[in-house]
Amino acid sequence: MKIKGAKKLKVKTVDVFVGGDEEGQDVFIKLKGLPFDIVENLLGEIPDPTPPKGEVMRDGRGQTVMDSRGIPKQVEKIDDPGYLAEVSRANTARSIGMLMECLVPGQLEFESKREDFPNATDYYFAIKAEMGRDGIGLGAFTNLILAVEKVCEVTQGEIKAAKHLLDNCVKPKKEKEFPGHPSTGGSESNKSSRKAGKASTGASKPY
Repeated sequence: MKIKGAKKLKVKTVDVFVGGDEEGQDVFIKLKGLPFDIVENLLGEIPDPTPPKGEVMRDGRGQTVMDSRGIPKQVEKIDDPGYLAEVSRANTARSIGMLMECLVPGQLEFESKREDFPNATDYYFAIKAEMGRDGIGLGAFTNLILAVEKVCEVTQGEIKAAKHLLDNCVKPKKEKEFPGHPSTGGSESNKSSRKAGKASTGASKPY
């Protein structure tokens, strides 16, 4: 891609203070911004954990709600402690992955190699452990992660939201089914209330 009338965009960089060395000199680590495709790959490398399933979903008539394959839907237990711990671990691993990609080459050397870890999350936590052993404290690590978001000018939440929008541009949205929704049958009282609402409010106006 070329922007007419402008030169090539400059890659944004930032120097992050991580502490002092044994000689009393301040130590900085330089980070660079990332193209979106690299960040998107990280999200694919470390998928969101799946929450455990609870009771079967039922509509307003007490009937079991089925998915498009005819399989009963179950309530997702998104407040499960184990699931929340997995989400936290995945988010931390993604942050470390973004940090690794943001490092300007030639500054740091790591013993841990990606090919030695089948699981990406385990690899990034091994990197985190190395950084801790070599003197990167909690404060410095936090500064690095915050600097990653600054130099990339985006947070994990914004990245995931952008990816969701991109996915919806090429994939048709499926209507969600909720208890009482017409697609699941719905309760007669709900249907009656909807009819009554239409009668009382008249034709809707376009916005």
